[in-house]
Amino acid sequence: MKKYFRLLVSLILMISLTGMLFAGGEGEKEAGSSAAKGQTLTIWSTLTQESRATELENIARMYEQANPGVKVEITVMPWSGAFDKMIAAIMAGNPPDIATVGQGWPQSLAGSGGIVTVEDVVAKVGGPDAFLGTSLSVLGSLEGENYALPLYVTPHVIMYRKSWLKEVGMEAPKTWDDLLAACKAVTDPAKNRYGFALPFTDIHGGKPIWGFLLSNNVTIFKKDAKGEWQLDIDRKAAVETYEYLYDLLKNAAPSGVVSYDTKEIRELLAKGVVMSRLDTRRFIR
Repeated sequence: MKKYFRLLVSLILMISLTGMLFAGGEGEKEAGSSAAKGQTLTIWSTLTQESRATELENIARMYEQANPGVKVEITVMPWSGAFDKMIAAIMAGNPPDIATVGQGWPQSLAGSGGIVTVEDVVAKVGGPDAFLGTSLSVLGSLEGENYALPLYVTPHVIMYRKSWLKEVGMEAPKTWDDLLAACKAVTDPAKNRYGFALPFTDIHGGKPIWGFLLSNNVTIFKKDAKGEWQLDIDRKAAVETYEYLYDLLKNAAPSGVVSYDTKEIRELLAKGVVMSRLDTRRFIR
C-alpha cells in the first residue's frame, strides 16, 4: 500500500515547540490513532544544531516510553538537498512518517500527491486560532487545506552596544532615522569601529533585508476586495528601503561587508568591530 505523510497526533503534540513538522503513517491509518505496537516511526529532521537534535532525541525516547513497543528513528540532514530527498522518497513510495520542512515545502509537496491534510490535528490543538497570526495559512496551507503545522518562528531584533551610543551622546534608536544617525555617529574606520553590518553570502542574508521591507509596508501579496490573493509590490517603498540600506551600509559598515556571511558578522559584533545588526535573539543568550 502506498505510504503517505500523515500526522501522528500524540507525537506531534509533544514536539510542537521544537520545529515545523508534518508527518505520516500507512495510508489507511487514522491520523489521531496511537502508533501500533511493534511499529517504527521514522523522522527526517533538518534541525542540525546540537541542542535541537538532542532535544528531539529526548522527546523521541519519551514517546517510546509512553508507547511500549514503538521505536522512533531519527535521521538528521542538512537543509541543503533535503527537499529533493523528500520528493524522491515520495516518488519511491517510502517517505518518512514525520519531517521538518521549510516555508513553501508543504505546498510544493502537496502537489505531488504524497502527503495528506492535517485538519484533524489542527482541530486537536485548538483550531486555526491557536496559531500565531497567519503562520498556519502561510506555512502549511494550500487552497484552503492545511498540510503542515507551523511549530516555531524565529523573531529578529535590532541589537546594539549601549556603551558606544553613550560615547556619542545618543539614545537607543527608535526609528530608521535614529538608527542611521547612530550608526554613522559611532563609525570610525581609524579605530576599526562600524555602526552596522548585514550578511550577504548565505541564505540568512535575506532575512534582515526582508524585515526592513516589511517594516516599510512592502509585501508580495495582499487580498483584494473579494478576498482573493493578488500580487502587490509597492515599488516606491521597496526602492526607498534599498536606498536606506545602501546609505546605512555605505557609510556605517566595514568595506568588505558584501563578502561576509552570518557567522562572520556575528563575530564582528562580538569582537567590538560592529555596533549593531538585525539578528535572532538566540545570538545574545
